[in-house]
Amino acid sequence: MIPMTNVSRDMGRYKTDASKQELTDTLMAYFRVDGFQKSRITDITKMMHISKATFYKHFDSKESVLTLMVDQISKYIGSEIEIPVNASYPDRFQRIFLKSLTIATYEFEPFMADLSVTYPALAEIIDNANKMRRRKIVEVFEAASNAGEFTQQNAELFELEIEFTICRLIDSHFLMQNNLSAKSIEDYYLMKKQQLVVNPSHYPDDWILTNIRNVINSVL
Repeated sequence: MIPMTNVSRDMGRYKTDASKQELTDTLMAYFRVDGFQKSRITDITKMMHISKATFYKHFDSKESVLTLMVDQISKYIGSEIEIPVNASYPDRFQRIFLKSLTIATYEFEPFMADLSVTYPALAEIIDNANKMRRRKIVEVFEAASNAGEFTQQNAELFELEIEFTICRLIDSHFLMQNNLSAKSIEDYYLMKKQQLVVNPSHYPDDWILTNIRNVINSVL
């Protein structure tokens, strides 16, 4: 996840990508657990560490805050930082996996459930961004298989299974129910790499495992 700073130091802007991302990360720390349906403007201003007066200088409603958050989330989902032009296919897989993990931290069920019920148009923006990203990932997997760097897989099923499993493995309730630990996401990454990459030992894992731990530590 993009590192979070102190919203109170930047409460006058909310116009740059950095300040918007900061706001999104701050509120998602709360919304991913309980959703936003029950939150009032007073609750949101407390989360943001600002007064109501300051809030209304920049937003006219809770919906305007959620619109900003959805815009940031969908932009991040749609960005192609995981597919650099000169990267090898296994390196792309590592980057795709890490970004899938980060995206999952923005899409906890309580938040998405509230969004789907209360603001379905906003939920659709995130859904469409995810669909476009998945198509790009499938294209990468298929091209890598044709190049002999990935094993032959049903690329669409493989990608969907990764997305679904990652969401479960960052859910503390799921982990407890199945006697799993936070380290399970690292083990899952290593397992999928072995299944997918033709020569997995040629590609080091230290950097991605470190980043996986950082993301997990921020949500569990």
